[in-house]
Amino acid sequence: MIAAVAVLLALVVAAGVVFFANRLKSPRYGGIPFSGPDQAGAAGAALQIVTWNIGYGSLGAGADFVADGGQNVRALGRRSITSAVDAIGEILGRQNADLVLLQEMAAASFMTRGVDVKAGVLRALNRYRVAFWEDFSTTMVPPPFNLSNGLMTLACVAGAECTAQPLPQEPGFRLGILKKQYGALVTRIPVEDGREWVIMNIHLAAFDDGGQVRSRQVSALLELAQAAYRSGAHVVIGGDWNLRLVDTAFPHGTEERHLWWIHDFPHETVPDGWAFGLDPSVPSVRTLHRPYEAGVNYVTVIDGFLVSPNVIVERVETLDLGFLHTDHHPVLATLRMNTVQ
Repeated sequence: MIAAVAVLLALVVAAGVVFFANRLKSPRYGGIPFSGPDQAGAAGAALQIVTWNIGYGSLGAGADFVADGGQNVRALGRRSITSAVDAIGEILGRQNADLVLLQEMAAASFMTRGVDVKAGVLRALNRYRVAFWEDFSTTMVPPPFNLSNGLMTLACVAGAECTAQPLPQEPGFRLGILKKQYGALVTRIPVEDGREWVIMNIHLAAFDDGGQVRSRQVSALLELAQAAYRSGAHVVIGGDWNLRLVDTAFPHGTEERHLWWIHDFPHETVPDGWAFGLDPSVPSVRTLHRPYEAGVNYVTVIDGFLVSPNVIVERVETLDLGFLHTDHHPVLATLRMNTVQ
């Protein structure tokens, strides 16, 4: 009896330690080191960039998600996740981009059913240097209940330097213990002629009341971007804005109650001369209140690029993959420094 009480007390103490360790966990902002091969070509006046929210490899066409009005926390099995991860890496490898901006990248965790999404995707991208910043993770939680999600920037151009810059945060905690952190993963890439690219990888809030946190995040992001532009940099913000970037009218049968998180981007806040690089012809996201069915799930455009006045958007294309591997589509852009302003 005494032994049982001691074990119970030890479990309660351990649970308390884990609870407070996660509640008090501080985000890691500042320098984020790149890992991977050192040999890379110098960046030029033009860049090929891809952005893709890969949904930690676990939100393919057969998935729904409870936070979006669905029924499941983990809708897909391990085999489906592994297959999606392999496909995501193969698709990204075919693009031959200079930079790849990924959101909802994940290590092996509860949400991925133990599949190491990072390792799976990177198998096809081993020529890239990689910077990963956790924005949603657990501390002192053992597998299989641990979490490790975040932003990842991959670069095959030389001289890249990366930092995580804080953005306004959502109030409160998820599940009463976990804090989703928000930041911009900023990569600085010098060009041989002395100019510089500044690339910001972002994933803004999705479930904030009335989009108020998103609005503050946009303001803070534009301040960061304007400061870089005023210093002479050629600035690109790419990623998942979680805001409708352009009016769309794709057919759907989704009830309004499942669209509560949809809010329009405040275009009136964009500084003069800045421009979006978007593909309005193909949706970049679908709702997760149910598994995907074309014409039934609501779809729109929330992924893309915003560029400073000294950057020309030459081409933008969203790859229509039928949301087979994740709830977002990859967006590809060709951008060029503008030497005449």
